[in-house]
Amino acid sequence: AAAAVPVTTHDLLVRAGRSAEEFWKQIQAVNCVETVGQSRLSRQGKVVYKLQSVFDYLVMIQFTPDDLVLDESRAVIPRPEKKKKADEGKVALAITNGFPAFELIFHPLYQSSFEYSEPEMVLADGKALLLVHFRHVAGARSPSVLKLKSREYPVEWEGSAWLDPQTY
Repeated sequence: AAAAVPVTTHDLLVRAGRSAEEFWKQIQAVNCVETVGQSRLSRQGKVVYKLQSVFDYLVMIQFTPDDLVLDESRAVIPRPEKKKKADEGKVALAITNGFPAFELIFHPLYQSSFEYSEPEMVLADGKALLLVHFRHVAGARSPSVLKLKSREYPVEWEGSAWLDPQTY
């Protein structure tokens, strides 16, 4: 039998929104190493080109009263070993922007850009969690974009999130 859910969708979004705001107030810059693996497929589904790139990656976020600015930068980390001739002079096929801000799906500035299911109480490894499904509203602002050549395409996020009912 399903356990009783302690919150409504509205209450969950208010609490998760506060948690996302607090997270970005505490951590306004993240630096990491990002590895991007990409493949181009033929019409038959065979890999015709493969590239793996490693970047020194930095993301900074700045909030204004009614918006936020996410600034990302990448610097290629050269490989110490010899490059294969096929990789010589090649760049990534596509670059993504906004992926480190995934938790912004629950931030109050982006909540109107998504539809959320009613939360369900589930057990995962013996811990009670709230399961909520979300889907980006077509045409609404997205926290992530896919940059291909000089064009940007909003990422139409759809998925599930498991939230701790103590911390959201």
